[in-house]
Amino acid sequence: MKSIRLIIFYSLTFIILFAGCKKENSNKPVIPPPIHGYAIEAKSAVVYPDGGVTLTGTIHKIPDSLKSYGFILATDSALTMNFIFVAAKGPAALGDFKVDVNTGLLKNKKYYYAPFYSKHDASNVNVYPYREWSTFNVKFFDSDGSKSIRVDSIYPLKGIIGDTITIKGKYFSKQGLNVAIGGHPAWMLFSSSNDTIVKFAIPEEVSSINPIITIQYGTTIDTASKAFTLSAPIINSFTSLATFRDTLTINGNNFGYTNSLNEVDFGVVKASIVSSSSKQLRVIVPDGLTSINSVITLKAQLQTATAAAPFRVRRPVITSVTPTASVNGLITITGKYFHPVAGSDMLYFENINTPVNSGSATQLQANLPQGPFPRRKVAVTLKFLDTLINWSQDIQLKDRWIWVNTTPFAAESALGSFTINNTSYVVAPAVIGLAPQVFYLWKFNPTDLSWQQINIPVNFSKGIMTCTATKAYLYTTDITNNFWEYDPASNIWSQKATYPAGTRYSGTMFTIGTKIYLGLGQSSELYGGNNPPDNTLYQYDISADSWTQKASYPADAYTEVLNAASMVFGNKAIVFGDANVQDYNKVFSYDPSSDTWTAKADFNSNTNGKNAFVYNNYGFVAGMVSYSFPSSDYRSCFKYNSRSDAWAILPDDIGQVAGLGILQAGFAFINNGVVYVGGGDGPYNQLYSTNVSAL
Repeated sequence: MKSIRLIIFYSLTFIILFAGCKKENSNKPVIPPPIHGYAIEAKSAVVYPDGGVTLTGTIHKIPDSLKSYGFILATDSALTMNFIFVAAKGPAALGDFKVDVNTGLLKNKKYYYAPFYSKHDASNVNVYPYREWSTFNVKFFDSDGSKSIRVDSIYPLKGIIGDTITIKGKYFSKQGLNVAIGGHPAWMLFSSSNDTIVKFAIPEEVSSINPIITIQYGTTIDTASKAFTLSAPIINSFTSLATFRDTLTINGNNFGYTNSLNEVDFGVVKASIVSSSSKQLRVIVPDGLTSINSVITLKAQLQTATAAAPFRVRRPVITSVTPTASVNGLITITGKYFHPVAGSDMLYFENINTPVNSGSATQLQANLPQGPFPRRKVAVTLKFLDTLINWSQDIQLKDRWIWVNTTPFAAESALGSFTINNTSYVVAPAVIGLAPQVFYLWKFNPTDLSWQQINIPVNFSKGIMTCTATKAYLYTTDITNNFWEYDPASNIWSQKATYPAGTRYSGTMFTIGTKIYLGLGQSSELYGGNNPPDNTLYQYDISADSWTQKASYPADAYTEVLNAASMVFGNKAIVFGDANVQDYNKVFSYDPSSDTWTAKADFNSNTNGKNAFVYNNYGFVAGMVSYSFPSSDYRSCFKYNSRSDAWAILPDDIGQVAGLGILQAGFAFINNGVVYVGGGDGPYNQLYSTNVSAL
């Protein structure tokens, strides 16, 4: 019985143990024995009609130092052509493993595959030196090609050129992807791309604000997005006040990341860009601005942004100006913020536009123009772009004679002038060279240097005039009724007794007391040849309205004294100059009380066209045409001392000569202590003045 019990006990124990062992082993995988002893073998391939394949392999034994494993595919049994290397995911474990190959497969091709394992990480496996597979275990399948890529999202859908765009989806790797935006190839960021993510940069060549994003692989082109938009640039702030060539900063967003992707304009003038980033630009204020205020526009991302407020160029600051100068003298203006390009600033001296000789941001230089300077001093104005900057002090002129204005009449053809009751008049034609010339009486206003035109009730082409304290007298050479009186108080012309000697050209007329004297010249207006001079002298008695012949001028029978000048000192007259010979310089004094002529000191300037006036017992001769070229003194002024009978040339010419022609003076008069001399050459009708006390 005891033995039977033992048999039963051991039998039950065995059954229990066997049952327990069977239960425990049922949870372990059943590992088929390896083929020819290889640790990993290929098992099967499942090909999908939409592309891709799932490869299954079995690990019988985990090799030592295994770091990675998977499959190798190729289109030849030697596994060398169209080679694909696919590593399995996760750590190696005994049993089956699967690898999906979705991309890189050619359609309608036979692929051979075999397992591999390596002691290197899959990311570092250089396949050929380290491959280990069972060539006898190579299997194959017929490929339906790769799976079509799938795009799930694109981010961001708004950006700027150079930004990185991310496309998320599936089946991107090994497809030979080419991304284009707006038809232009995009720079792929391969280091950041994989099978589910593709990253690329927006190319600089994009030419549309809403470019279409496309993906090309093989012969397939898929539209990834039509919704992408380039972000418009935004200007938030900028340096609003600067001068030329300063570097200013523009802050904002969506600028081009490089200088070539931005354009900054000040109005219509393009600026040079120093540096660029998406949020800040540094640009140089260009020289070519034409306005002190400019609208800044920025072109980036194929769009334009405009600054909300204008940019303003710093106004120049004048710190000093040459305080005194002569005509044509150099004027220096110092300060800051002037235009750095010489000639870009414009200077006005008493409203006369004057070119700048040299200039910089801190100094301007120019020559003072000739005038006219009606105030006898000069205001300085700088025209900077489209604004005017006035200097607070006038330049004081050092010249004795100043060109103060132009006349509205032919000054060089004036018959003479007169001043009655501090009002001055000139008889002259309105237009030079007009035939026949029409003469008018011109009334002078010394306050604004203007002239009033007054009609003369007789037409004539030649003449001469003089005046008393209250009336003026005009001799008209070429008409029969040729002597007229003008009363400025009533503005009435009255015809007087006709000059009895007939026609007299280029004569001389002067007044002593209440008597008028007319003589010299010639009876014909032709110069030279056999025209005899007429050196007779006639006296007109104003109260008697009659003419009486007096002693003739003491020139010889062959000397024509034409347009001689005259000056009256007390009860005697001085007559001189302008013979029709170049070396005639004789001066004679006429005494009406004895009706005699007396020689005086010679006037040693062989000139034509003299105009004389008297002040404080001194005589002055201004403006003439010289016979003594090249040392011409036709702008000289001479002074005669009637007490010492001596002539002297004054040190200052009447104005400067720079394109204004000669000063063939037509008249000279004194008004309220100021001497005015008018004349010119051709179209240049100049009026000069000086204080009579300065002579």
